[in-house]
Amino acid sequence: MKFVVTFLISLCLLLAYSANAEYNYVSGVSPLNFSVYQIISDNSVLITFDVVANNSISINTMNYADTALNFVSNTSLGNITMIITRTYISPVNTSLSNSNAVSLKYVNISANNTLNSSVLAWNLIKIYYTDAELAAAGIVEDSLSMYMYNSTSDQWIKLTTSLNEVFDTGINKIEKYVWVNSTFLSLYAIGGLKADGQSCLASAECYSNFCCNGICQSFCPSIVPSGPSAGAGMPIVAAPTIYVEFSKTPVLREVIPGQSVVAGIIVKNKGNSSLSGLHVEVSSIPKEWVTVIPQYLDLDPYESSGFSIGISVPSVVAFGDYKVVVTLKNQNVQDTSFFILRVKSFTKQEDKPIVERIVEIDRSEEKTNVELNVYNPLIVWKSAEVVEYVPKEIANSTALIEFNTTPSKIIQSDPIVSWEMIDMAVGETRKIRYSVSNILEEFTSYIYWPFREINLVKSNPVSGLEIIGLKIPMLYSGTSSIATLTIRNLDKSSHNFGFELKIPSDWKSEPKNISAIINGGETRQFGFSIILPEKTIPGYYAVRGEFLWDDSVTVKEYGVEVAQISYQLLGISFFMIFVAILTVYIYFKIKQRKIREQLLTNLRGIREKIEG
Repeated sequence: MKFVVTFLISLCLLLAYSANAEYNYVSGVSPLNFSVYQIISDNSVLITFDVVANNSISINTMNYADTALNFVSNTSLGNITMIITRTYISPVNTSLSNSNAVSLKYVNISANNTLNSSVLAWNLIKIYYTDAELAAAGIVEDSLSMYMYNSTSDQWIKLTTSLNEVFDTGINKIEKYVWVNSTFLSLYAIGGLKADGQSCLASAECYSNFCCNGICQSFCPSIVPSGPSAGAGMPIVAAPTIYVEFSKTPVLREVIPGQSVVAGIIVKNKGNSSLSGLHVEVSSIPKEWVTVIPQYLDLDPYESSGFSIGISVPSVVAFGDYKVVVTLKNQNVQDTSFFILRVKSFTKQEDKPIVERIVEIDRSEEKTNVELNVYNPLIVWKSAEVVEYVPKEIANSTALIEFNTTPSKIIQSDPIVSWEMIDMAVGETRKIRYSVSNILEEFTSYIYWPFREINLVKSNPVSGLEIIGLKIPMLYSGTSSIATLTIRNLDKSSHNFGFELKIPSDWKSEPKNISAIINGGETRQFGFSIILPEKTIPGYYAVRGEFLWDDSVTVKEYGVEVAQISYQLLGISFFMIFVAILTVYIYFKIKQRKIREQLLTNLRGIREKIEG
């Protein structure tokens, strides 16, 4: 009977242990004295066990604390109590963000003082994660690392082999865990760097190492050394080439986020010697954006040949100008050219057509080729009138322009022309092409050439609205600037007017919208503020003004320049203002004293006359 009772008790204990063992276990090469395995909460486990010297011991708490351990002690130890706790919030005041990393989770592994670095031969810790956790945190998997908390310095330290007690560390992307092999137990964290599209304060937070306008990007826009105003800064010119002429090449290519484009380039061997194995290299923009076909060229004397550059712009990217550098080289020669890739401000909610400009120079034909791509994203428009203002330095007469797409109207011959597009469907792109029998030596006018106007009609054409001017001053990062808009109603009757300035998403316009009833013959001026974040990159930006006139819309594009405030000049300005105020104060003090002295002199004279 005693045997049966003992057997039943042993069976119950075995079943109870097996029930726990399906999701957590403690095991060793030799049998362990397993005393207590207590689930404290959904994310915390308490374990009590003995350790046999030089035996590998495994502890798995994956279903509760996302953690697994495997360690060896140099000494046999009894009655070890270990608590493993996983949290998503830092259990100490200092978070992992102080180390420029985004935390995924924190794991605290604590044990009796007897199980410490003095007895641990090695200790392999694995902290598990999921793809869903990575996506929610916006972390790049390849950037994951394990960190330990140093209570003395109150800092998180990235665990690398440069630390004395760390043997090795790494990521297992198949089984989804970060691991470290060391000789200590600690408060740990796993985390990594931010993916493109995540908000950021510094480039060190981003896996790409580029924080542009407060967003992690694969690359930031270039800072081009000249602005939209003619003659501002240094002129933009192509460097002269020695061996290879870039005969036909883009100067400006405008795109929107998420768009893929192809730029064709033709080059010519300028000399009487063959050039073989010329490698086509594209730099200054992320390599993953670029495809070059073919990558190598062979040119006989004075021979011309071409290649194509495919550029795929990410859907999440900083707006602005990117300088694309194109180099042809082999062991003996090297020549370089460039063009500007402008990523225009655009969102998926945009319901007005957007116009992309392409400017290309063709030296073999001595022409400048211009193409306007009009893309209509969301709404059917009965009519869209595209009005093109050609700068006089490019062409001062329509007689110099060869229109591949015949304009509907020549508004002025100096020149202003328009094309009317009837019934623009959703998702449709229409192209306008023309050429000018001229090539400028400086590219500034080509690059800073905003598209000026598109008139959109749902039912009735725009009638009576005169946009006298929108004046946007030089803008400065981290400041507010005042812009003014002046319009006139040429009709005798009143019209409903509305205005909105389409600017990059992290800029602000206050008020965002302007609306008013404009009486017949009335001229009205409006003022509004444009506020830029401190991290706005200096350079040229294209913004759009949308003018609502009853149920019709006119869209105009404007070029604005962003600069950084010179705090040295700002200090000088404040000093000069202080000096001016002080000078005025001293002047009035002196004048007041002279008046008082004159008054006393007059009083003395009056008193002397009375006494006399």
